[in-house]
Amino acid sequence: IPVYTTNARTADVRMGAGKIDGPLGTLAQSQLPNGTNSPLWQTYDTAEAWSPALSKDRWPSGTIPLLITATHELGHVLGLGHSQDRNAVMFWQLNTNAWEPQTDDIREIQARYGPPVALPVPAPTPVPPAGSPYTGEQAMAAVQAIVERWRGGK
Repeated sequence: IPVYTTNARTADVRMGAGKIDGPLGTLAQSQLPNGTNSPLWQTYDTAEAWSPALSKDRWPSGTIPLLITATHELGHVLGLGHSQDRNAVMFWQLNTNAWEPQTDDIREIQARYGPPVALPVPAPTPVPPAGSPYTGEQAMAAVQAIVERWRGGK
C-alpha cells in the first residue's frame, strides 16, 4: 500500500513540476526503473492547463486531465513502455477516454508483477468541487487510487 512522505530522502518516486517544452507537447516525463534503489523522478510540464477532474463528466474543456497523465506516468515508473493499443492508458498520445488502466495496461503490469493479491479496501477518494485545486490529501488519495487501479482493482 503506498505511503505518502514529505521527506524526499525516503521517497521512491519524487514528483515535481517544471518547464518541459510548452503547452500541448510533452505533458510529463518519468524515469523508468533502473535496477537501483535510487528514487525515480516525475516532472509535469508547468505550461499545461491541468485539470483536477477525477472523471470525464467533471473535466473542463481546454484543460489536461491530471489523473489520466499521472496514471500514464505511474505506468512508466512501474516499468511499462508505450502501448500500441489506442485504448490503453500507456498509448503514447493522451487518451482522454482511458481514465483508468485498460485491458492491455493490466495485462502488461500483471506480466511484469503477477496477478493481483487481496488487499484491504481503500477509503473512497474525496472528489473536489469542479474548478477547485487539489489539497495535498486529495492528490495523494487520487495517486493511491491510481496505484490500486494498476493492481487490477476497481
